[in-house]
Amino acid sequence: MKYEIKSIPLTSLVFSAVPLVVLAIGCIAGLMTFVISPSPYIEPMTTTARVTGVAVYTVLYMVIIMAIILACAFIYNIFCGLFGMRGIRFELAAVGEAEEEG
Repeated sequence: MKYEIKSIPLTSLVFSAVPLVVLAIGCIAGLMTFVISPSPYIEPMTTTARVTGVAVYTVLYMVIIMAIILACAFIYNIFCGLFGMRGIRFELAAVGEAEEEG
């Protein structure tokens, strides 16, 4: 079966697991930046300052990356909807069909 993504609802990106995944990646990046391998400028910081830095880094990372994802989805919707360009196309095969071909 062939499918094409004609539009991406922005609410499906916001109210899904995507923000939580981005938040988890931001938390890991914040821990790497402030706790695990800090730069020489961060080493003199107290523990409270490091925890605050990780929290602020995580939230800002999530907000910025989600804004980028939403902007890309919005532009994709404009190109596919208003300009009539082709969307992303992919083909799915049933499990039995894929085993017979491969």
